[in-house]
Amino acid sequence: MMLMDRKEIMMIDLRTAGKAGIEYKAQLERKEIQVGNITRYVWLYIGKVFVVANPVVFVYAPAGENIQEFAEKTGWLKEADRNGNVLVFPEPEEEWDISEEKDLQFWDAIKNISDIRFKSHNTRQYICGYQDGAAMVEKVVLHSPEFFGGISLINPPEVGRDVLEAAGQEISTEYIRYNDVMKDYPVILSKDVEQNILLITEYEGQLTETIAFWKSVGNGKNPYAGVIVCAPEGWDAQKVYSDFFSRTRRYRIAPNGELREASDYRDNPNAKRYYEKLGTDVEREWIEVLPSDYDAAVKIPLVIALHGSNNDGAQFYDITRLWEISEARKCIVLFPTALRSEKAYEAWNFYSHTPKDNGNDDESFLLALIRKYQTEYSGDPSRTYLTGFSNGGGMVNWMTMNHPELFAAVMPYSGAHKTPEYYTPFDENSILVPYWMNRGEFEYKPSTLSMVVAGKEQWEYWKKRNGLAAEPDLTIENTRTRTEIYSGRVETRYTKRKLAHHAILSEQYWDIYDNFFIRFCRGEHGESIEDGYTHIAKLSGRNVLLRRSKRIDGHIYICAKEAETALKHPVPECEVTGKCMIDGEAYYQIS
Repeated sequence: MMLMDRKEIMMIDLRTAGKAGIEYKAQLERKEIQVGNITRYVWLYIGKVFVVANPVVFVYAPAGENIQEFAEKTGWLKEADRNGNVLVFPEPEEEWDISEEKDLQFWDAIKNISDIRFKSHNTRQYICGYQDGAAMVEKVVLHSPEFFGGISLINPPEVGRDVLEAAGQEISTEYIRYNDVMKDYPVILSKDVEQNILLITEYEGQLTETIAFWKSVGNGKNPYAGVIVCAPEGWDAQKVYSDFFSRTRRYRIAPNGELREASDYRDNPNAKRYYEKLGTDVEREWIEVLPSDYDAAVKIPLVIALHGSNNDGAQFYDITRLWEISEARKCIVLFPTALRSEKAYEAWNFYSHTPKDNGNDDESFLLALIRKYQTEYSGDPSRTYLTGFSNGGGMVNWMTMNHPELFAAVMPYSGAHKTPEYYTPFDENSILVPYWMNRGEFEYKPSTLSMVVAGKEQWEYWKKRNGLAAEPDLTIENTRTRTEIYSGRVETRYTKRKLAHHAILSEQYWDIYDNFFIRFCRGEHGESIEDGYTHIAKLSGRNVLLRRSKRIDGHIYICAKEAETALKHPVPECEVTGKCMIDGEAYYQIS
């Protein structure tokens, strides 16, 4: 197989590889990696339909094998072309040595560049080893147990339980090892971290210690963890990937990650990927998800979800799982993709910090995308919601400050908008936006729920703009999160995700949608309306619980019919400060 020059591959626009009409020739490349003063090599293959954030498979061949011939005969190249995966074949010096640290240092060098250099999907990285390469994989997994969404060991030798136990006694991750925050928490060892393992062997009777060790790993509570042992028949590279690896991913919400179910928009008949010039002269990309019973004549909520830097819409589809909410709650969900930044990775340009102005007009693109789905589709202009992670969260902040009338509510997840000089001025007449800030406990430094370092100015901005009190009206705490809720002029929330760093807790989106987004809409004059606002009003000398109240720009309106039914007489004029009609019903404004 012809090799590709290393400089040439660095210049390939990897985002074009999966687009129709773009010629792209996938080739196997040998790449140098420096490990200390030693030069080592990996072989890199980028599948024919590769786009940013597709899965990566690390394949450890047996020592002495010709990597090019091995990659071909095992079927991994064909599988990468079929699914658009990235393949990385580490090359041993002469043999894989599990008794020394040099091959683990080699792995560390590979791991440290994989997210950027290979443009990988950082929750969907898998590892497969053959024979003595499989023994090396076992050592690598125990060295970096939080890294892999799935592991395949093919005809591994019996290395001995004592060897595996010794490796499993190491502190589990660098994150825990070097983060002084964790000194106050119980130590987690490598053998405590759940793994999802496919062990394919002709020698099952000779692997009793290996099988027993891996079955003992973790606490047995994760439904996606465990060991599958089977004979080799039928297990080619395609089956290993499609029937095993593609089911799960390593979700890095906690220090050791968690194994979760994986999802691919290509498996969803209600999802489509678009490439179109929209808002600018540059072709843009997004994934659209419609409910299965979508009716263009019926207005439904519209949710736009913005990925973080060096990711794309397909990955955000997977890690947020908002496509499930689209079907269950009957809303349109869009996952747009940013353009390449000057740093050679995808990032939203909000003219502030990440990245500094790179010339990409993302604002015009997003405005055009919103208009398209509000006019050509049935997206409800009064119920349009915006969320995003990291760099995407920064773009949420930018769009919300500059176009507050477009969004009924927003939720930046670990947003990266850090430059106060770009913040939009506001006064008491500025449009109010229900705003939910969400950050991980370990993203910067541990603190109280007040923001620290980069996020403090952002939180202070929205506290002032939305008229919040110094202390929350309510605090809700569970095993994963602590959320402060401020009534203010419009509801504003701040959540701290416990023991979490820079990652998304996907199940939290159900709460965000059901208990936050859908409660808010925009009125015909741009006012913020909170539907179904449960309010205890003091009327005619007694407290009355009213569930159909509304908050409009910080003022409380009670449904006249509900109040009169509760009182069994009309509300006294002296207790009403104003009257209006909302959706054809009479409402009273009360003080």
